[in-house]
Amino acid sequence: MKISAMFTLLYCLFFDTKVTSFPVTSSCPYAADQREERFAGPMINSGDRAEDAQAPIMVLTQDQGVLRAARSAVSALGQPASALQHAFSPQEALNAVLAADEPPRLLILEDGASGNGIDELRVATADAFGATRSMVLSRDHAAALSPRAIRAAMRSLPAATPLAEDTEAIRLGLLQGQVSVRYQPIVRIRDGQPAGAEALARWEAPTERYSPESFVPIVESAGFGLDLSIAVARRAAQEFAMVRRSRRRGRNCRVSVNLPLAVLLQDDTAAWLGLILAKAGLPAHALALELTETTPVEDRSLLRRALLRLRRAGHEVLLDDLCLDDPRESLLDLPFGGVKLDRSVTAAMRHSHRARNMVRRVVRQADSAGMRVVAEGISDLGLWRAAAAAGVSHAQGYAVGRPMPAEVLPVWSRNWTQPRFNPARRFQAPG
Repeated sequence: MKISAMFTLLYCLFFDTKVTSFPVTSSCPYAADQREERFAGPMINSGDRAEDAQAPIMVLTQDQGVLRAARSAVSALGQPASALQHAFSPQEALNAVLAADEPPRLLILEDGASGNGIDELRVATADAFGATRSMVLSRDHAAALSPRAIRAAMRSLPAATPLAEDTEAIRLGLLQGQVSVRYQPIVRIRDGQPAGAEALARWEAPTERYSPESFVPIVESAGFGLDLSIAVARRAAQEFAMVRRSRRRGRNCRVSVNLPLAVLLQDDTAAWLGLILAKAGLPAHALALELTETTPVEDRSLLRRALLRLRRAGHEVLLDDLCLDDPRESLLDLPFGGVKLDRSVTAAMRHSHRARNMVRRVVRQADSAGMRVVAEGISDLGLWRAAAAAGVSHAQGYAVGRPMPAEVLPVWSRNWTQPRFNPARRFQAPG
């Protein structure tokens, strides 16, 4: 283990460093990643989309006066009546924010709104990386719901520039807890039951928010790839331990974190993961690892030994982001615990025989080896059915749930498993 990484780990473990909380306002929405399952963000700037004719808005209220004011404001913006969605309960609104194919860009709610799920709804809509912002109404509903106020609340900011290539700033940012995590749920296709979540890294500096493509390559090239892996694993273990304790059924779920090849191959990876898990009170099997696709594998025997070492320590390792014509498909005869299909493969199954044949081939090999297959990018009923027909075991994507703060996961799970909110009832495999 590098000295810098060991210092980071020991500092965090013994001084219990926490991520600094930064105030988030409706004018700071930075969220972006062009890959669906990596980022929940239609908020990345592509011009001022507040003027879009079909920008969906949701109002959470049981007050007819508030509803009329919202309809009037939407009409004044030149949007059709269908652009306004009405939620009667916080759970209904939260379900739309987290799992809808197209979540509302703005949630309007009354000051002092209450009900089951309201705290988690506020967390979800205050998330700078989320897809939906919130606008809290004052007592003067009509004035607060002016077209100008709504337009301002929905205005996107330019995407943040990449993280500065400043080695000292990166080191301090890691020590100060500027790396945070969002969680995207994974469910079993067979019965729709929650199976876990993928931990997705975010970088939250005091004045900027960075998506992975704008900080991971820079952090790794600066020599802090191991430090970043430790920071993400530690945060994910701490937060997911709380999620498992809050939900009895959640005790069978696991969280997965991404590791680059260089980190996964190191002899002491299982050791520092063990320290983190012991601190969080999580069993080893609750933390899965995903081998990222950024570095080609040159030594299969070295990778085999690393996979066996991590398996003995209790960690399932999945091969991440398998694409069409991917040479890494030949690695599936190694002792992986599963494979994740890239969202491009999932999308291609809708119209491509070649993609469907590739998925069936991977599923057959995975089944024979006792591995699970996760389809990323499940965004609608058609893709769910295509994955189910091909024998894929698990689903991840916007139709299941968008990346969310840890505090929101238990409410998402309750919504998902209740008949009133469970989209899985619409996603039954054919015949």
